[in-house]
Amino acid sequence: MLLSFKTQLILNNKQVTAFTKASRVARHAYNWANAIIQKCWDEKQKVPSAIDLHKRLVAEVKAANQWCYETNKNVPQ
Repeated sequence: MLLSFKTQLILNNKQVTAFTKASRVARHAYNWANAIIQKCWDEKQKVPSAIDLHKRLVAEVKAANQWCYETNKNVPQ
């Protein structure tokens, strides 16, 4: 017999804002890394590892976009 539990989050405005910011930062980091990987494939270069991508993200993207620092540091990882 399979059982499941359905949970609904009841969020206040502050929590909704935090979730929205986190999802936008995560999507931005994903799209940025996806573009880097696609470019490497197109140019027949070695695809960087996740650690290399994270180092580049911190060095290049987060320095230019201060809104990335409004969320937890684990969000773009």
